[in-house]
Formats: sequence, structure tokens, C-alpha cells
Amino acid sequence: MTLPLRRALALFFAGLFVIVALISIAYGRGYRFDTRTQKISLTGVIFLAGSPNRIQLLVDDEEQKNVSFPTTIRGLLPTTHTVNLGAAGYASQVFTVSVRSGQTTFVSDVQLYRTKPLTSVRTGIPKQAQLSPDGSTVAWLENNSLAIADALSIKRFNITAETEALSWSENGEDIILQNESRVVLAVVSKAGVIRDKSYILTTGDKSKIDLLLNGRMKYTTIQTIPGSAGWLLTDESSAWVLQPNGNLSLATRWGNSIINVIHLGHESLASVRSEEIIVRNISNGQTALYELPGITQATAGKHEGELNLLVADGDLIQWQRGNFF
Repeated sequence: MTLPLRRALALFFAGLFVIVALISIAYGRGYRFDTRTQKISLTGVIFLAGSPNRIQLLVDDEEQKNVSFPTTIRGLLPTTHTVNLGAAGYASQVFTVSVRSGQTTFVSDVQLYRTKPLTSVRTGIPKQAQLSPDGSTVAWLENNSLAIADALSIKRFNITAETEALSWSENGEDIILQNESRVVLAVVSKAGVIRDKSYILTTGDKSKIDLLLNGRMKYTTIQTIPGSAGWLLTDESSAWVLQPNGNLSLATRWGNSIINVIHLGHESLASVRSEEIIVRNISNGQTALYELPGITQATAGKHEGELNLLVADGDLIQWQRGNFF
């Protein structure tokens, strides 16, 4: 091999090394060739966090291996990408995420919902039964007695024959007994302790909420939000989230008749109608629909993702509990 040829080869391989090195450095720093624009672009990142822990993840129909929340997806061209999430026993969710060049897009409130969330807590309950606000207890009147039931047992207490109706105090700790004219006859704790008629507790949040609202809206119900310091306020056609700093944001509106709207935590709202439950993530807009004919009452539960329902069952009703997370 002649000296000029050796020099030419040496220059060729040196140049090739420099080109490969520059490409490797650019690739390592996130630059990719975008076939859509026919240009080299700096890629972006999607950061995903949520529940459940182990998930199946596809980005633009390309499967990502061994994924657990939280997870980071790198090397994405600056455009809109389709994210498909799934897990065993959960309904899959599909949504789009816009990625910007050299930036990280955070999607931190992803929540997959169980495909079969409902279980029966108790059957054979009279139709006039009332669920407590926290969904832990159900009470009803029968044969001059007050029945108070939880998931494990039923307790019965003798009451005055004038008692015709009952309701729960706002804090869910006491049962208010009333006559036919809705005059309060007695107040009974969940444990069956008879209290003075004046002992009716109300939420301590009301005065604070009214001060924060400063007349911006009128509400009919107040709910605390699981895992949050805020409240869910509802009126006749909408639900709003009020934060302790006074920030007020619309959560959902409805046009058809609705039984209740429950904040489940993790940015998820359950809108309960007589025939169905619609669970919606108010952060990314994803929904799950559950058909359940005969719903008569709905309250929150003690835990995030929990919902309690009374559902018609012939001449009686069932107490069902949903665990959507």
C-alpha cells in the first residue's frame, strides 16, 4: 500500500471517527432526525406518575418495557404523542401529551380505575334506610326500633312510637330522629347513645369556607377531599374545588338529574346517577363508565377511591361499596 493511500485512509477514518463521535454526542444530548420536518430536533421528555404501581405503557403504539410509576420517557420528538396506559384489573386509559423541544412535560395525576370496583357490603336493607355521610354505617326505622348497621353487625335500639323519619348530622356521628312533622325528637350516636336534642354537630369548615368564598358562589353541600386540604362544593348543577388559599375551580357540570358528586381523591370525581357512575380525572379528562341500575343514595367512604351506594334490590335495597383505585 502506497504512502499516499495510507494517508488518505488515515484521514478518512479520522474524519469518520469525528463524525461518529459528534453524532453520538448529539444523540446522547437528545438530538434526533425528525422525518416529519426533515430537520434535526432536540427531543423532550414525558414524566408520568400515578397509580397503580405496575403498568403497561405504550407511547405512539411502541411498548415500553418493565414500567412502574413514576416513570420517565425520553427521546420524544417535539410534537403530540399518544400515551396508552393499562394494568391487570384496571380499565386502560388513552390520552395525548404535547412535548416541547428540550423540556419535560409532567403528567403527575394519572389514575387507572378498576374494571370491577363494586362489592356487596350488606343486603336485605329496607328502602327507607339512610347512609351516613362517610359511608361507614346505614340506619333505618322498623317496628318502633332504630337499626344501626355497619359491614359486620346490626344493632337495634327501642325508640318512641312517634318517630317517623331519621337523618344524619353533617359530621356523620349522630342520627337525628324526627316525628311526622319533622320535629326533632332525639339524637342518637352511631354507638346508640341518646344525646340531648340540641346536640347536633355541624361541620366546622363552613365559616372558613364562607370567608374564603367571599360571596363568589352559593353551595348546597360541602365535602372534604381525600388526601387534600381542600373542599368539594356542589350546587344544583355543578361541583367546584375550593383550596385553602381561596382558589376556586370548576370540577364538573351536569345537565341530567344526578344523585351526588363524590371526590374520590387523586383528582378523580364520581358523578352518580340512578343508572350509572361516571368517574372522571379532572386533571387529564379521562373517564370510566359503570352501569348500575337502581342507585338511590351515594356517599363517600373513609378511604381514597371509595364510594358507598344504596341500590334497589326488589322490595329491599343493597349496600354496595366501590373501590375504584
